[in-house]
Amino acid sequence: MHCSGPVAWICGAALVLLAATLQASDGLPIEVIHFWTSDSESAALRVLAAAVARRGGRWIDSPIVGSDAATSVALNRINGGDPPAAMLWVLGNRVSALAEANLLNDMDGPAARGHWLEVLPPLVLEHSVWRGHFIAVPAEIHGENWLWFNTGVFHDARLEPPAHWSDFFAIADRLRARGIVPLALGAQDWQLVLLFNAVLLDVGGARLYRDFYIRHDARAATGPAMQNALATFARLRAYVDPGSPGRSWNQSTALVISGRAAMQVMGDWAKREFTDAGLALGTDFGCRLAPGSDGQYILAVDSFTFPRTHDPGTLAAQQLLASAVMDPATQLEFNQVKGSLPVRRDLSLASPDACTRLALEAFANPDHHLPNPALALDSGAEGAVGDVIARYWISPSMSAGRAAQLLAQAIADP
Repeated sequence: MHCSGPVAWICGAALVLLAATLQASDGLPIEVIHFWTSDSESAALRVLAAAVARRGGRWIDSPIVGSDAATSVALNRINGGDPPAAMLWVLGNRVSALAEANLLNDMDGPAARGHWLEVLPPLVLEHSVWRGHFIAVPAEIHGENWLWFNTGVFHDARLEPPAHWSDFFAIADRLRARGIVPLALGAQDWQLVLLFNAVLLDVGGARLYRDFYIRHDARAATGPAMQNALATFARLRAYVDPGSPGRSWNQSTALVISGRAAMQVMGDWAKREFTDAGLALGTDFGCRLAPGSDGQYILAVDSFTFPRTHDPGTLAAQQLLASAVMDPATQLEFNQVKGSLPVRRDLSLASPDACTRLALEAFANPDHHLPNPALALDSGAEGAVGDVIARYWISPSMSAGRAAQLLAQAIADP
């Protein structure tokens, strides 16, 4: 529903009256399809649901395990004429594709009232706005290139976590000799890409990362640095456990928590898994940017998108949720629970822990912001890159040179 021109005040008054009526009864219902299903993610979700309730809304939870599965369910609901009020989407070109297909309502009203243009970081703003309209409401800023480790395991082995991936192998050999899994990994496509990107950033540097993901440079994609990154990535196969294939990220985190594994490369959302398990940061577990990150921060952003509707009640619910997500107080509480940074640049965090201080230091320099594949590639290229990395991981006979050629094809512009 778009209210403009001489009837705008009538539309606005109708929405306010409808919202007030529903709030006075059972609350304005807001069904949300999402993929936040781990214990830590569920805790963060409860913060948003409470913020919605305080504004007179009623959160209706529709969780789906896995972002790809949630995406499929949401699209099927839209195509079947039964869309949810809102759906969680990884911010990036996939959201733009939804807008291009005319499947989304914009949130220009809440954005104008909340001055979002003034508070969002440039990379996030670029993907939240499509043709001048806010088509996504970003929830947080995650960093993907983190190393999480069990401090007791390293203390007992008299070792330090690796500073570079070239250091990893000697350390991992000593850990493996002690019966410790060096690297906890769930070998799902997205987790493999996340790990590969951490290796790529160290071995090839930020320049190669940008050449590959942003400039789609085929020469860089097949060059010696990329092949070295792929070869290093392939060597990691020997340091994960047999239960790795298909395992969820939080189950892998549990291996580090228990001390059965020493390290995990995972986004900053993993921190809450450690603290919820009763581990103390600095004493029981530690965090660093992934080996060789050199202060560069690979950004990942979850966002709420709103399927197109002309129903005044649903539109009011969508705008209520959008305003709640971007509310400064909600941003602070939600991101403290989720382990991420607030998406708003105008907020100050009280008493940040050591991991958050590292994140703030890296994020302070916009030149160090690197897009994750969802922000850098269209959905076809993103999927193709994931397919190549996963295929390479399970194919020891594939050479690094062949994998590099396939990656170059995956990012080639049509």
